[in-house]
Amino acid sequence: MVGQVNEVHAALQIAWSENHRPFVTLYRFLDSYETEFIAWAFIAVALLSWNLTRRLGMAASSLALIAIVTMYWGPSPVTHGDWVTYADDTRRLVFDLPTVHNTPALAITLFIGGMLGSALLVFRRQVRSVEAFGCLLLLPLMLDFGERAGRFWYPLDAGFFPYWYWMVCVLAGIGLACLFWSIPKRIYVEPREVQLLAS
Repeated sequence: MVGQVNEVHAALQIAWSENHRPFVTLYRFLDSYETEFIAWAFIAVALLSWNLTRRLGMAASSLALIAIVTMYWGPSPVTHGDWVTYADDTRRLVFDLPTVHNTPALAITLFIGGMLGSALLVFRRQVRSVEAFGCLLLLPLMLDFGERAGRFWYPLDAGFFPYWYWMVCVLAGIGLACLFWSIPKRIYVEPREVQLLAS
């Protein structure tokens, strides 16, 4: 019994020092069905969009279908390689990985961008200029997210904006501020006394 307890303690210590998340049952379950959960989230957004307008529902359903097919589509094949000379004077054939491939993160990024653009087009008469301006300022950061999400080693890549990334973040911050500024204007309700005086 003591030996089993020590084995469990050793396993937990190794998991804690390396990566303890696979030892958690809930994490393992969510990780095993990550793609399915994302697909159902796309479907839920599409169904909710039909409650708003028919045009937004059609756009959301089309985007959800494209995003789901993108996630389940196979990765791009390795097509060619290059001979590389190493420091020990040996030559080896190194196959090139495809430049871009589909990932759940890429599908999510494209779906969010498509939904944002569809909502702006469907409700263009109700959209204020400050809201449209805020969405435009978010585009560079969205492009950068899409570029990073579609690469094999995207966390290590420089991205579209290697030298001016702080400018992209500043523009995105201003865009979010514009969108957040419009929220109180949208949900403001006049006090009952003002409504009675106006009537």
